[in-house]
Amino acid sequence: GMPFDSRRELTHFRRREMVKKGRWLYNNLGLISRFVKGTSRYSVGGGIVPVPTTGDEDFDKVLLDYFINWAETPAVCDVRQRFTFWRMQKAALRSMFKDGESFFLKAPAPDEVLVDGLPPIMGLPSLQWLETQHIGNLGYDSEGWDPQDFRDGIRIDFKTGAVTDYSMLEDMNPRAMDMRRRVIIPSDAMLH
Repeated sequence: GMPFDSRRELTHFRRREMVKKGRWLYNNLGLISRFVKGTSRYSVGGGIVPVPTTGDEDFDKVLLDYFINWAETPAVCDVRQRFTFWRMQKAALRSMFKDGESFFLKAPAPDEVLVDGLPPIMGLPSLQWLETQHIGNLGYDSEGWDPQDFRDGIRIDFKTGAVTDYSMLEDMNPRAMDMRRRVIIPSDAMLH
């Protein structure tokens, strides 16, 4: 048939069902799990690394060392202090294949980060990886809209089509998976 506008094709209900089915396939069918893990491993490889090209070889080496020091230190790179930048890349890609999307919150950095065995690191950013269930509405209606004009946790300026804000849900009771509080994140602080 003729394709519709994406807002009519991919409703809130269909999107949630696709995420549930994708996760069920990943968790219960070894072939899908192996495909997702293999594809993420071969796509990212050892990790995506920026290559400084300022023209000054000594300065380029300092920049690369600075980045690698940040990327290999979970206590600095990850807000939760669990993943290196390389492991975050693979986890995000697995989430992309499994859920269809992944999010990174660019967290504000403290002025000085002290990590055992390393000199103080000044002003480095941290990332917080979020899976799809952490961006959403507070559950107002079946169409995914809420009173603050979020659709599936994303507010869009309909004049320009640009994303303006994200609705990040916080666990109030992790045992009950009760997400009743949200923090509104401006679009420039989130990578989708």
